[in-house]
Amino acid sequence: TMQQQQQLPQLDGDCDLCGLLFDLDGTLVDSDPLHYEAMCAILKPYVQLTHDLYKTRITGRINDDIFKEFLPEGSSAEEMRDHIERKESMFRDLASEAKVQPIQGLMALLDEIKANGKIKVALVTNAPRANASHMLEHLGLSSHLPVVVLGEECERGKPHPDPYLKALQLLDLNPRHAIVFEDSPSGVRASLAAGICTVGIATGLPRERFVELGCATAHEDYTTFNIDSL
Repeated sequence: TMQQQQQLPQLDGDCDLCGLLFDLDGTLVDSDPLHYEAMCAILKPYVQLTHDLYKTRITGRINDDIFKEFLPEGSSAEEMRDHIERKESMFRDLASEAKVQPIQGLMALLDEIKANGKIKVALVTNAPRANASHMLEHLGLSSHLPVVVLGEECERGKPHPDPYLKALQLLDLNPRHAIVFEDSPSGVRASLAAGICTVGIATGLPRERFVELGCATAHEDYTTFNIDSL
């Protein structure tokens, strides 16, 4: 169903826009092909993954929910943890080898935000802490995004609003004074449920899909964004 179209908050001298919240995979970096490769390898004994299945049932979801769905019924918590750790370890190796880069225009936007000094930023992700730290370091973004909120450390991960609500609390932000950047339906549902205006980053889905989900707008990358355009 087509959601009510959102309006982007305007940034002016009174700092209407006081916070930008970023998802990680697919939003800061186009890492989904590497996640897909690792997930295919680990789930091979149980399911023949396709890109379609990956996009609809896996991307943006928290690991516990994914592996509960795809591992055989009756798998122990220990087996689940082992599969998750092997998948994420494989992903980190692939990411290091692939020398992944930040999505185009992202560094310029983050540098501008840093220079501005008034806009609060946070990373809000369902990725495990080891992955988030690895990717931020690998991309050279650790100093730009010092506040990290993990879905696995909240009561519920995305698509529930908990991680975004926690980020608002940590940054002392009003949801009306923030913008979220997201690339997955799960993430968009989480940010909209938290009452935050959301921009789709179309690395894996067509731009129209984000508008259908209720995003204010959607873009392929960050080249069209600067503080004034927000």
